[in-house]
Amino acid sequence: MQLKAYSYKATDEAPEHRPAILLQPVDSHDLEELQSEVDYLTVHTTASFVLVAVPVKRWFDELSPWPAPPVFGKTTFGNGAPRTLDLLLKSVIPAVVQAKPLCDDMQPGQGRYSVIDVPDTADRSACSATVNRSAGSDVADVEAASTAWRVILGGYSLAGLFSLWAGTQHTFSAVVGASPSVWFRDWISFAMRTPMRAGAVYLSLGDRESHTRTPLLATVDDCIHQQLEIIQAQHIPVVLEMNPGNHFQDNGIRTAKGFVWAMEPHPRALKRAAPSPT
Repeated sequence: MQLKAYSYKATDEAPEHRPAILLQPVDSHDLEELQSEVDYLTVHTTASFVLVAVPVKRWFDELSPWPAPPVFGKTTFGNGAPRTLDLLLKSVIPAVVQAKPLCDDMQPGQGRYSVIDVPDTADRSACSATVNRSAGSDVADVEAASTAWRVILGGYSLAGLFSLWAGTQHTFSAVVGASPSVWFRDWISFAMRTPMRAGAVYLSLGDRESHTRTPLLATVDDCIHQQLEIIQAQHIPVVLEMNPGNHFQDNGIRTAKGFVWAMEPHPRALKRAAPSPT
């Protein structure tokens, strides 16, 4: 599997801004929006980052935490989210860290695209990367080096719901749910009984997303506010940003807004970041 990545080295980066790996499950439309997302990130963040677009082939299966009846046509929802999370943790993150995307030859304010190769197997020792970087930059200890990064998972629509679900399974520095599918069957009851483990949570929604003829989707406004209250009750840094428009507008910019907020230092999220290896 090949991942498209964009690395950016910030200027005047604050000491508390540990570099961030931004993981985003994407479909073809998200890839079309990637450049606008990158443009927004580089203008609005003061942190160094690598944005990694993780392609999803079977959207309704690979991002769904459990089976559910179809909402769009005849396509049912599967239960592939655990496998996708396993792929991210065991293959994607180690491959990104091993690639050293923020190379020593990058100047502050400079960014570049690269391609990161992730093996089909979950064997971490097989991870390799193809990037524009100087020779001799292999990482001897992927596990130790990964402590130098903050890992933030985020996505749009069902990928946003997947990110929220993954935040209950793993201690990500932060998760971003941009216009997430919180209307998903049994999601709110799951969120009520399952503690959030991520260090911070960003939520957003278009102010016209609930204006739909599909009864289940029309609940999204109520559901997103319930989601906000659930996380607030757990005393986790969280914000809900309402954007103008419906669900099919500016998904790249909306996702980028979430990543920018998530890269800001939040007290609980900072506690999750271990010191850099010496």
